[in-house]
Amino acid sequence: QCDNGKFQCANGQCIDLDWRCDGTKDCTDDSDELNCRECISLQFVCDGEEDCTDGSDEQRTCGEQTCGPHQFTCQEGQCIPKVYRCDRVKDCLDNSDENNCSKHCNGLQNCRDGSDESNCTTQQCPLHQFQCTNGYCIPVSFICDHWDDCGDNSDEQGCEYQSCSGTQFTCSSGRCIPQNWVCDEFNDCGDYGDENGCDSNSRDCYPGEWPCPGSSMCVPVGKVCDGKPDCPRGTDETNTTAQQTCSLDQCSALSCEYLCHYTPQGGACYCPDGFIVANDSRSCVDYDDCDIWGICDQLCEDRPGTHRCSCADGYFLEQGNRCRANISAGLPQLIFTNGGDVMMADIHGRFIRTLVPSQGRGSSVGVGYHWHSQRVFWTDTNTQKVYSANFDGGDIQEVLSEAVHSAQNIAVDWINFKLYVLEARVERIDMCDFDGGNRVTLVAENLLTPHGLALDPTVGYMFFTDSGYISEDMKLERAYMDGSNRVELVKTRLGIPTGVTLDIVTQRVYWKTVLNGGTQVPYPFGISVFENHVFFTDWTKMGVIRTNRFNGSDPILIYRTADRPGHIVVAHPVLQPIVMSPCGRNNGGCQHICVLSHRSDNDGLGFRCKCRLGYDLHEDRHSCFKVRDYLLLATQYAVRGIPLNVSLQEDVTLPLTGLGVTFSSSAVEFDGNEEAVFYNDRSRQIIYKSNTNGSNAQILTGYRVGHAEAMAYDWTSKVLFWTSSSYRVVVAFRVTDKSRRDIVTGLKSPRGLAVHPSAGYLFWTDWYRPAVIMRSWTDGSNAVPLINTTLGWPNGLTIDYMNDRLYWADALLEQIGHVGIDGYDRQMFSNIGQITQPFSITIHADYLFVSDSRTRSVFRMRKRDGGEITPIRKGISGILNVKAYTADLHGMFNSRCNMVPNGRCSHFCFPAPSSSRVCGCPYGMKLQENQRDCVKDDSVPPIDTSCGDYSFPCDGGRCMPNSYRCDGVKDCMDQTDEANCTDTGMTCSPWAFTCDNKHCILSGWRCDGHEDCGDGSDEVNCPTRLPFTCSSEQFTCTDGTRCIPKAWTCDADKDCSDGSDERNCNGTIATCEPGYFFCPDHRCIYSSYVCDGDQDCMDGSDEKNCEFSCSSYEFACASEDQCVSSIYRCDGVFDCRDHSDESGCPTRGPGLCHNDEFQCQTDGLCVPDAWECDGHHDCEDGSDEHNSCPPITCHINYFQCANGNCISPSWVCDGDNDCRDMSDEQNCPTPPFMCPSGQWLCPTDQVCIVLGKVCDGQRDCPNGADESPLCSE
Repeated sequence: QCDNGKFQCANGQCIDLDWRCDGTKDCTDDSDELNCRECISLQFVCDGEEDCTDGSDEQRTCGEQTCGPHQFTCQEGQCIPKVYRCDRVKDCLDNSDENNCSKHCNGLQNCRDGSDESNCTTQQCPLHQFQCTNGYCIPVSFICDHWDDCGDNSDEQGCEYQSCSGTQFTCSSGRCIPQNWVCDEFNDCGDYGDENGCDSNSRDCYPGEWPCPGSSMCVPVGKVCDGKPDCPRGTDETNTTAQQTCSLDQCSALSCEYLCHYTPQGGACYCPDGFIVANDSRSCVDYDDCDIWGICDQLCEDRPGTHRCSCADGYFLEQGNRCRANISAGLPQLIFTNGGDVMMADIHGRFIRTLVPSQGRGSSVGVGYHWHSQRVFWTDTNTQKVYSANFDGGDIQEVLSEAVHSAQNIAVDWINFKLYVLEARVERIDMCDFDGGNRVTLVAENLLTPHGLALDPTVGYMFFTDSGYISEDMKLERAYMDGSNRVELVKTRLGIPTGVTLDIVTQRVYWKTVLNGGTQVPYPFGISVFENHVFFTDWTKMGVIRTNRFNGSDPILIYRTADRPGHIVVAHPVLQPIVMSPCGRNNGGCQHICVLSHRSDNDGLGFRCKCRLGYDLHEDRHSCFKVRDYLLLATQYAVRGIPLNVSLQEDVTLPLTGLGVTFSSSAVEFDGNEEAVFYNDRSRQIIYKSNTNGSNAQILTGYRVGHAEAMAYDWTSKVLFWTSSSYRVVVAFRVTDKSRRDIVTGLKSPRGLAVHPSAGYLFWTDWYRPAVIMRSWTDGSNAVPLINTTLGWPNGLTIDYMNDRLYWADALLEQIGHVGIDGYDRQMFSNIGQITQPFSITIHADYLFVSDSRTRSVFRMRKRDGGEITPIRKGISGILNVKAYTADLHGMFNSRCNMVPNGRCSHFCFPAPSSSRVCGCPYGMKLQENQRDCVKDDSVPPIDTSCGDYSFPCDGGRCMPNSYRCDGVKDCMDQTDEANCTDTGMTCSPWAFTCDNKHCILSGWRCDGHEDCGDGSDEVNCPTRLPFTCSSEQFTCTDGTRCIPKAWTCDADKDCSDGSDERNCNGTIATCEPGYFFCPDHRCIYSSYVCDGDQDCMDGSDEKNCEFSCSSYEFACASEDQCVSSIYRCDGVFDCRDHSDESGCPTRGPGLCHNDEFQCQTDGLCVPDAWECDGHHDCEDGSDEHNSCPPITCHINYFQCANGNCISPSWVCDGDNDCRDMSDEQNCPTPPFMCPSGQWLCPTDQVCIVLGKVCDGQRDCPNGADESPLCSE
């Protein structure tokens, strides 16, 4: 008798009463699972999934169930694939799928076994197919390929087989396969000959399996010696040649503890379920069944000889190993984005609805939800906002509308009520409250193309993917939810990682990857896991796909989308379990923001304090202080503000990106008195002004800005200076009235810029050889060279106002130097440590801050001696300029221009040395005799900023062609080209559609199914689309818009706009078309992807046996699988994965230079060897131009200046002092006037402009003739 609470098995064994009818066989005679009734929720009946062990919940008449368009409805109500109709296999319980069928010998294989086309008397195979003797039809390409495709070998008769090439492997059948298919764990030869002798590095065999000799494969014991080969080379069957015979001859000697089974080696012991054979080859030991992947959906408990599956709270066990969510709290729903819409759907593919329609012509991407508050969140990359709505689609609110540029994904912290936003364009992850408040940046470095984002707030973990630019950049990372403690979980065999999701019960991470050539998942995007399914969206198949999460089997397209689907989540309360939040009581003790994080105790959940934008954290890690001074970074993607020290606070300002959809900044300045920031958009050639908090962004000017390389701001006169490499000038721009004046012209390659208002000096650099640092008065007059020796690429300029010293960074010579503003006491830092390519530089208090374009880092060092070098930021993409925002600086230093209002000047006030000032005028005006007031200057032609008859001005002076006005496209950043289009007298562009309400939209939006006009007139009177009639050799797209070759179907490329050519592709690829490479995982990739350094096949076979070679300008890493630029050799940065680019590098001895350098005699500085005897005095003492130098000669067709310089002949007599001694502008001929090569002559004036400025939307000729209507032809 068993104790109370126990169940007695039929054989007398006692087990826990709870184990009775729990789906696990605990009694050794299985009696605990006999006579059990299996109960499921009624809502699981007819949901498309078999919940009953016998599948009876789906094998019955299912009420009002409607089968899909690709399904056949049985008379009993079942839904089966339509292709199963009339295939001579009983799929419907009532056999209705095989009624009224007659397709014998019709040339189409309808039966799965092909029997409907066998023994046919007439030729029935279509063109391009071969008819086998038995009547089967096979592709012509299958003839004489060493495979018995017909089944009667008639396709291999009378063949003349060619010998295999040296790069191929010959199978025993004579078939040739690529050498890299050998030992790839795929039976390519058909007899496992290509897998013979391969090393086995696989898992141990599971209970009930037998290890194949010499292979990594395991087969069920019942398949050993069953007359059919299952192991590679058939080693599980009798082989008389190898003297292997299936028998039990060795069993008596083995004395098996359990039983002995037949093997080719004469027998082997095997064990009952749950046990494996021990090392003695006879006894049985327990095997931990829980190590078998997928044996339980969630929780697994190993028991002697068996195991027990169980489920987490909120789930119940089904069929012994499956966990189903309890639907009493609500039905699970799919939420995903489709174009601009947010969709909600049943997880079984039965019904779908638009939860929130597109907000205008939106492009929704990321999506998340919060079950407790019944809110859905999503991102829109077109409107550049983050929204939220109720589960019923109502109460739509804007969560974020500022600095949301390309939010690719969001994730919800349901414990702490926070929203995480992944911003791809500015490469960052931000966090905010559900209403958008308390926004803070958590991750902003070492991200290139971030995409997937997932949270587990029960333990404080955050996961994200980065698609990068090359395979070395691709990664799956884990971090604490406060952004700290980042760890790269996966770096190899990632493909192109996209979406990421979590199973928080089993603590596993799932991600989707784009693998070229995959037919089942050609272009996955979003992913979500629920129960034993994975749901993902795919851009090629254009829909939502469901598959098994353990083995990827049975992929089903459950929903189709009209537009590209975005990310996807499953909404159910069990996916957001509630735990105690450490931030719940008193905000965790944080003054501003409490952020969940990870810790080793407290069940893994901790917290950290963060501060709002504009603040930084005190040393107590809880309170915050207002940040007055910080570092501005101008990058290719945004202007950022970061703390001046190593801080837990990522950014202290929102990123500034202007008003356009693209942005690239290279210069930044500030006005501390007005708390304003000036910055440029290099791509649009615009200068912006904005408040430091990102508000009130406005265009200062777009007139003749060009590529602004650097800025300097005189806060005493409100004048902004910038260098323009496009126009080769230094510009002075008065911010208060937008007056402009080119104060320095005729430069060659202007770069760095700095101004010292109190001293009255302006400094700039010119990279053109020989490079120079110039000093002038702030009006550009009295210019003299300050430094003109030992300079390569002097770029960053900054001034130490306290000590009147000028600092610069030389990107070519990799040096940092400084000099007095009077030109004396030049000093160089002898060692700049980890800084490999200093590009920009700024000063704050006692420290220099240097950007390193090579390592994408910002360093801090003492300005006194260059010591105490500390990296404060690493991994900042495209950093071009740094500037220390010092709030009090502009109140500490003055000039004559602000001691009295504007120095009593009517327009420009330029501080000058000795505490004086010079008044100046914009172009077209001149000073009166009082030297203060400006009047019109009739001696110069008036400047024309009207843009002429064929263009219109916008963006502070940029000219746009008239055809851009009212064309439905916002070409101007200030959007004035699309303003007032409905006014009387205004008409839409000929390239636009005019709505009934006079609005203008793109002509392509006419009759596209979206109402864009606002009155619906763009979708009225649309022509009826007639269906296409495609030939028999073509495939008809489901939407009826196109006919494509049948060869284009199931090729992993979406050719139909609705993706219908990539659906129903459940067969595996066996061969590839010419120009493609066949991966062993049965995918086709482009041949150009083979041996390109990127792993495209899952097993990396496309990168095996490659002949490795690098270009002449590249360095070959020792690993022989990577090439890096030769200039990266021995530059102090590890570019090769094996670090070989920094091994064996020459070292400078004390006071010595490298072999490719010349050492100056007096100061011992090193300059490039090519600078010796080149006619330029690069050493301060001129020792590089010693007496033994040969006479300077110029290359043929070049002009030699009086000072020995060599210049292009096109620069002679062009009005510019290219020689630096004016010798190229002497004795110049008089008209006829001609423009130099590469320039264009304005028709009515003797004015030349660069060819690239013709038809660029900017009026450069005095009469604007370079922007005539001919530009649009």
